[in-house]
Amino acid sequence: NMAYHVNPAAWTEIDAIWQDLNGDTRVTNDELFGYDWDAEKIVPPTPDTFLWYGGFNPDDPTAITMRNKVDPDHHSPMLDEVTLSYEKELFTDFAARFELLYKRTTDGIWNKDMMLDGTLETKANYYPAGNAESVNMPYYGRNEYFPYELRSNYKDRYDRYQAFQLVLLKRLSNGWMLDASLTLASWRVYYKDEYTNPNNVEYYDTGVNSWMNSPWQFKVPGLYPGKTEDQRHPKSTIVGKITVG
Repeated sequence: NMAYHVNPAAWTEIDAIWQDLNGDTRVTNDELFGYDWDAEKIVPPTPDTFLWYGGFNPDDPTAITMRNKVDPDHHSPMLDEVTLSYEKELFTDFAARFELLYKRTTDGIWNKDMMLDGTLETKANYYPAGNAESVNMPYYGRNEYFPYELRSNYKDRYDRYQAFQLVLLKRLSNGWMLDASLTLASWRVYYKDEYTNPNNVEYYDTGVNSWMNSPWQFKVPGLYPGKTEDQRHPKSTIVGKITVG
């Protein structure tokens, strides 16, 4: 990730509207357009009307000089982790295990948008642009685009993961085995006012921040080898796994 940050041409992107004016199914420059959100109409493409853009300076789009910077105090994020586990054999070859997990990540990486002269973007660069009626939440526009980044660390913002897990273990005996588990988890991010873009803060701050953050999961993997006179060489093996979450 650091190599990407210091690469002067790691990526560039412009999102525009394409209209196939001559019907040849090929994209040409004169068929690309921007969008005027205030007038709600398609217009010629400019940095102000691109659907989205990034990775370059619109005032000097061919420049490949590295302009991103790294805070001299930048360091790797810190992870504190505690795991408590208790396992007991309930009867021969069958055991249950209880687990408590707690993880807290601090000093996360913060890429602050920056101007060429080192000016950092602040919340003041955003203005109320309207209200999303479907969710009854405000959304914000951006006054000025900051093309570069300063890599630093959050000071107060942190991630917290905590979970309880019940595991049932059946060793391979009597022709079958099992490794089932039920997990209840919570993975949240606490902004502590360390953000620049105010969009969706009400949802993400202390809310669900990971697309894989399932509050619960039930998993039942098992194995059943077909019986033969010599169990070391079963005729067939059935392996199954069910995961719900």
